[in-house]
Parts: sequence; structure tokens; C-alpha cells
Amino acid sequence: MQEYQYVYEIYKAHSFSKAAKNLYVSQPALSATIKKIEERLGCQLFERTTTSLEITKEGEAYIETARKIMDLEEELKVKLDDLSELKTGSLVLAGTAFFSSYIIPPVVKEYRRRYEHINLAFEESDSLLLYKMADDRNLDLIIDAGICDTEHFEKLVLYRENIILAVPNEMVPVSVKNLAFTGDEIKAGRHLSGHDRSVDIAVFQKLPFLLLKKEHDLHQRAMALCGERGFVPISDMHLNQLLTSYNLTKQGFGISLVSDSLVRYSENRNVSYFKCKTEDPELLKRDVFVAYRKNRHVSRAMKCFMELAQEIYKDAF
Repeated sequence: MQEYQYVYEIYKAHSFSKAAKNLYVSQPALSATIKKIEERLGCQLFERTTTSLEITKEGEAYIETARKIMDLEEELKVKLDDLSELKTGSLVLAGTAFFSSYIIPPVVKEYRRRYEHINLAFEESDSLLLYKMADDRNLDLIIDAGICDTEHFEKLVLYRENIILAVPNEMVPVSVKNLAFTGDEIKAGRHLSGHDRSVDIAVFQKLPFLLLKKEHDLHQRAMALCGERGFVPISDMHLNQLLTSYNLTKQGFGISLVSDSLVRYSENRNVSYFKCKTEDPELLKRDVFVAYRKNRHVSRAMKCFMELAQEIYKDAF
């Protein structure tokens, strides 16, 4: 197993020196181990030059097998943990800054109370990196919203959230001030009533938009909503986190597309909120979910966390 881990770490790091640091071994010792493996196999796993490190075809075959074996090893460990009836085991969660700050903690708090012997940890990252982290076997469950790679991941929906426009008070056009919602109204769910107070997003087309990077779900929704009205939003900021764009909106930098979940948990001074008109109502709704890799053993620790999350959020919004 150690040999598989050594080769796999070099493959991930694209560097002997970085892999050695990650593995807590010296670089000469790591190089010597790889040389012994290559001599035993009778082939070269990596092409080394002074400027780069590339994996060979033989190396790719080795990595494919190594990953299968390491997955089986992990699956065995999880199954043995299950047999202990949650008296031992581990669970690693991950989410964006917003989910790590507000949505995950209530579940973690209750989970730790119920299953005190499980070693539970959670990490924060840009949503674009979460799925790669899970694919590299670094975490068990992702809490996210919007886009899910359903080809490689299963997802369990916790609740649906609504997408609204957040506008600094000083930027709100006079013509639509009467259609704005306050933060307290959003928290009370008044934007969900049948009364129509939606606005044409084109009213804001001359204002600066704070967009997430183009791979993000909310970037795609913003472009689609603006595209329906025949304009491209003005934007010189492309951010990684929804929480960042919202905080910049609160400071008057521009308008942003946000979720009502975020507004419910936040201070809402200096901001007005608007429902947007659209030809596609699904642009203004998205799932908040827990995701995990397909074709992996779902441990009891994972199942209990997902069941608890559903229990906590089934009537939350």
C-alpha cells in the first residue's frame, strides 16, 4: 500500500519534491523507492526532465490499478467502522464559505452530540474545487447548491432556495423603489407570496454587476437572466465565493445575484432585494444538496449525517 501511495502522490503533485513533503519523507528516499518499483516492474513510470515530470503510459496503467486498490482498502476500513456501530470511524465534510459558516454547523453540532465517537471534520473551499477534492479521496460529503456533477456524484436534496437580486440602496433606481424587498421581508418569506413584485433586470443594466467566475452556477444564471433581456452585464469583478460578492454589494461596489438562504443568515443593512422577471422560473430556484462520489461504499457515518441534515432542514425554509 505504501508503494501505491508514493506513486499516486507523485502523480497528483507533479513533483518529487512536493510529493516527498506531503508524504513526510526525504526526496532521495522517495526517488530510491520509485527506482526500485520501476526496476521490479521493468518499466518507467515517470519521464523526468530538468523542467517537468510526466507520467508514462505504463505509469497511467499503474495509477489506474493503484486507485482501485486504495479505494478497496478505504471501503474495507469503512465497512469495519460500520460493524463497530458508529463507536469509531471518521467523516470529512466540505462546503463553500457560506455553507461552512451557516448551513453545515447546526448539523455538525447535533451529529457530534449523537455520535460522539465519530471523528468529524469539515473543510471550506471554492465550490469548483470541492468535487476534485472528493475525487482525490480527501473528503466524504459535499454540501453545495446549483450545479452537481451527476455523472460522477450522487446527490441528496435538502431544500430549494430562491435566487434574488441584491442592490446597494444608493444604486436603486427611483422607478423600482416601491418593488424592493427589505432583508426582514426576505427573512419572513414575503418574496415567496403570490403577490407579484418582480422587476425587469434590464432596469439595472447600466449598474456594475459583481459576478462569480464563469464556471459557477450563479454566473450562468446571471448571464441567462440578462441575456433574456438583451444585454450583457457590466462587470470588472469575477469572484470565487457568493459570500464575497454579497459582502461587496453591502459595501456599495455593485449588484449581485444571491440566494435567499444567504439573506436569511446575514446582516442586511444598506441593501434592497428584487425578484427578477424571467421566461424560465427555474433560473430563480436551485437545490441545496449533499453530494458524494458514485460507486463508493456509503458508510453508516455518511448515511446518518445525510439523514440528520434532511431532518434539520426539511421545514427550515
